[in-house]
Amino acid sequence: MIYGKMPEGTTFYAVKGLNVNTAATAQIQDGEEQVTILEGLKRHAFKKVYVMLGVNELGWASENTFIARYGSLLDGIGKPSRTRSFTCSPSCL
Repeated sequence: MIYGKMPEGTTFYAVKGLNVNTAATAQIQDGEEQVTILEGLKRHAFKKVYVMLGVNELGWASENTFIARYGSLLDGIGKPSRTRSFTCSPSCL
């Protein structure tokens, strides 16, 4: 695994090409169902959520639009109010 050893039971929601525009609508597999990432997060009692979006975020025409949409995404992630979200910058390999 590229990111090292993760604790048993760690849940990953990943979508190729994911960005702040698609994060609320992109479909992931959660058990037997296809749901959005935000729906998947609401189904479980996560204490921490790490968000790592990469080069798909380059080239926004408006910095303010990007910031507003990223903020909306983080607000959606934190909807169970006890969930802490962390944003991560992808490392270059």
